[in-house]
Amino acid sequence: MTPFAAKTILILGAVAWFVIRLPHQKRSWKTAIAKSERTTREKLLLTGSFAGLGIIPFTYAFTGFPRFADYPFQPVLAWLGACRVPRVARTVLPGASRTRPQLV
Repeated sequence: MTPFAAKTILILGAVAWFVIRLPHQKRSWKTAIAKSERTTREKLLLTGSFAGLGIIPFTYAFTGFPRFADYPFQPVLAWLGACRVPRVARTVLPGASRTRPQLV
């Protein structure tokens, strides 16, 4: 696997996640909220998560910034990450797996 292929998989995975999530997000916007329990702590944690899982990786993929994170490319790690995607999708997407945990 090449660095370009790994970056392409990253971007396509993010786009797929967005497309899968969008209908559910639209439905949740229609639901009225009686009282918001979202605290400042939760907002800070979500912001940190978005930065660490979204902004920083995509900034690096498109620009190469920050340079201190420019380690030599290791195809084995890229393959491990790419092979993990279908496994995660089976646990997240309904109907993608035959055995789903039951909510009790």
